[in-house]
Amino acid sequence: MKYKLINLNSNRVIAVLITVFLVSAGHAQNVDAQDFPEEIQTDISSLSLLRKSKKYIDLIEAAITYKKDNLVFSQVYDAYIVEAYFQLENFDKVIEYVKPYIDKESYLFAEGTAEIYLGQAYINLNKKAEGCNVLKTIESNDAQFKIMYMSNCFEAKEYVFNIAGNKQNTSTNLKLNKGDVVGFKANGKVSYGMFTGYSGPEGFLNGAYRTYNRTQEMNHGELFYTTSNDPYLFYDLDNLSLIKSSGNVVFHINDKEVRNNSGSFKATLKVYSETN
Repeated sequence: MKYKLINLNSNRVIAVLITVFLVSAGHAQNVDAQDFPEEIQTDISSLSLLRKSKKYIDLIEAAITYKKDNLVFSQVYDAYIVEAYFQLENFDKVIEYVKPYIDKESYLFAEGTAEIYLGQAYINLNKKAEGCNVLKTIESNDAQFKIMYMSNCFEAKEYVFNIAGNKQNTSTNLKLNKGDVVGFKANGKVSYGMFTGYSGPEGFLNGAYRTYNRTQEMNHGELFYTTSNDPYLFYDLDNLSLIKSSGNVVFHINDKEVRNNSGSFKATLKVYSETN
């Protein structure tokens, strides 16, 4: 299964789409019609092209027409239709299509797919309780599913830290538990020396000064954090992350020479935890 994260609005609602034959938008691969039974390969090629070009209304109309002639493959066409309605943010139609699959205890391509669509549709219609009641019935260890579920269905606790620019490591007393979901934001500026200039917590985006990096995985000067029990697993900015190892938060600045630095960052962590 493939999970796709989509930010649908200015709030923290995150949508997850499960697709089996459908390949995540933005990837180089395309759906291969030959993966489907011969009698619907032409239909799938047409729907895939409409999907790739984001012509969702045309896709829905075509899928409905194709389904009439191939009812035995209704689930395939319905999967395209549901995703198209989801992309159009027509969540009432999403519910209309997926609810019968749940009522009949049948799958929309794969176990849990219909429930994930239904739960997210309710959440996006400001029916959080209904949506979370659906999502909590799904058994999944997938990281992206857990991030979506916990960040929508659990209340966050917010913690703010001041990070001095002239310290490589800043330890905290905030303990994270394995399985927590954490959002990480930061602001502020740090100077990395007389001739280097300032950067924000994202570091130098132009690739400069990387010879002074502590890790080449990130920009020079970038702020990130680890947990005390797993110092080699980095959690970066502007992402919701699933914590893989319990331990106290330790912030790091990606700079080997911090003695001539000045300034500071303000880091904010939002922690979604089943133990809150």
